[in-house]
This record gives sequence, C-alpha cells and structure tokens, in this order.
Amino acid sequence: MQKSMRIFGKVQNVGLRVQIKAIADNLGVCGTVENLPDGSVRVICKAESAIIDEMVRQIRYETQRAVIKDIKMEPSLPDTDWSCFVIVVQDLNRSLLATAQTATKTLLDMSITLNEMKQRQDVMIERQDVMIEKQDVMIEKQDQSNKTLDGIAKGQDEMKDMLKSIDNKLDAL
Repeated sequence: MQKSMRIFGKVQNVGLRVQIKAIADNLGVCGTVENLPDGSVRVICKAESAIIDEMVRQIRYETQRAVIKDIKMEPSLPDTDWSCFVIVVQDLNRSLLATAQTATKTLLDMSITLNEMKQRQDVMIERQDVMIEKQDVMIEKQDQSNKTLDGIAKGQDEMKDMLKSIDNKLDAL
C-alpha cells in the first residue's frame, strides 16, 4: 500500500527528514521525504498499512527537535516501484546549510547539557567532600570515645587490683 502524508509545524531545518529516513529504514518502508516550499514536509511511503501506521506514530512521538502540529494524510499517488527510502533534496546548497545549522544547534544543546552535568557533578563532589569531613569528625570522636573507654577499662582494672589488695589485707587480719 502506498500513502502520502504532509507534516506541519516546525518541521524544517531541524533534522526531521533524516530522522524520518531512519524510521523508514528501520521499518523497511520504501518511499521519499522532502521539504515543501510552504514549510511542511511531505512523506510518500510504501508498506503494509500497519507498518505505515507505526511509522506515523514514531514520526509523531519519537522524533526530536521538530514541533509537529499536524500530520495529514493525502490522497495516494499511483503506486511507485521504490526499492528504498530516500531524502529528496531540491536545493543542495540550501540543504547543506540547513544541515550545518541543525548540527550546530545540536552541538550547542549538547554543550549546554554537558555544562549542566559538570555543574551537577561539582555540586556532588562538594557534597561528597562535606560528607568526608563529617566522617573524619565522627572517626575523631570515635577515637576519643575509644580512648575514654580504654581509660575507664584501665581505671576498672586498677580498682580491681586495689580491691584485691584490700581483700588480701582483710584476709590477713
């Protein structure tokens, strides 16, 4: 079955055609995807109806950077004998520029994300340092407690010795 659809929204210059091609290739769909002058994207695809429905679902919910407002199915064109899925490029220079802009936006987003991750990591390291300091204080207190307990044990031993000495003296009387 062959179907044609138009995708509306912020769908150009965001890498949507490449994502649609990846979806189509993954599902084994043949056809084309192209940017239209009105800012929409047209997809013509050939596959079983259930597979096309899955393709539409993935385009609607799993693509990134695009803001899809609507996907309209159009009257089907006569069947074409495609053997793969291709991106139709009207103006190669414009397409290359758009690809470069999309890549730049993606790299900028990645840079921002990496900076946010670095900041979170710095906060975690600070918290870890505070926890280590608290742990060191607790170890110090534990050492003091152990010394105190050792002193008490030594005092108890001395008292036992004194009591034995007194008992011995009493026994001698």
